[in-house]
Order: sequence, then C-alpha cells, then structure tokens
Amino acid sequence: RQDPELDTLVEEIEEIASKRELFTDQDRRFHMRLLEPLDNHLFLHLTEAFWAVHTLTVPLLDGPRSEDMLSAAKAHRSMLRAARAGDAQAYRQATAQHYAPLLATLT
Repeated sequence: RQDPELDTLVEEIEEIASKRELFTDQDRRFHMRLLEPLDNHLFLHLTEAFWAVHTLTVPLLDGPRSEDMLSAAKAHRSMLRAARAGDAQAYRQATAQHYAPLLATLT
C-alpha cells in the first residue's frame, strides 16, 4: 500500500543510521505501521512485546554495531519495496537481513 508515513520513516531510519545513531523509535513505528492493515490484534501485541524486550536487552549486550544499523536501515527499504510489490520471497529475505544483526548480538 502507498503510505507516505512509511516512506518518511524509512528516510528517517536511513538518515539516523548514516550518523551511526540508534533509530529505535522509528524502527518500532515502521513495523507497527506496516502491520496495521493486518487487523490482527494479537500479532500487534506480540510485536509490541518483542520491541519492549528488544530495547531492554540489546544495549545490555553491547549492540548494535554501526555496520549493523546501516544493514538494518537498508533492510527497511527492501521490506517496504517487497511488501508493496506483493513479493513474499523478497519480503522474507529483507526481514532476514533486518534481523540478522539482532541474531548475531544474541548468539
């Protein structure tokens, strides 16, 4: 779907990541906005819970690294592009790219 707020969030994420700064709020807002049309309240609540855990634990694990932030920022644009194109495989790949740094931090 065309949603200018998603485009703005991706631009903000890319700009903040280019400064090697955290974009936690924009990241959470992006994912919640992207999921809104699903009208699945349980999934939205689980996503919010994930973000609560994520924002508390990653800093304790000395993450994220600046190169991981840049990779995650690029993944957001890829996720949005794939979602708009209806390309489920590309969306899964972009999502895996997005979460790879988090998985590396946790392992």
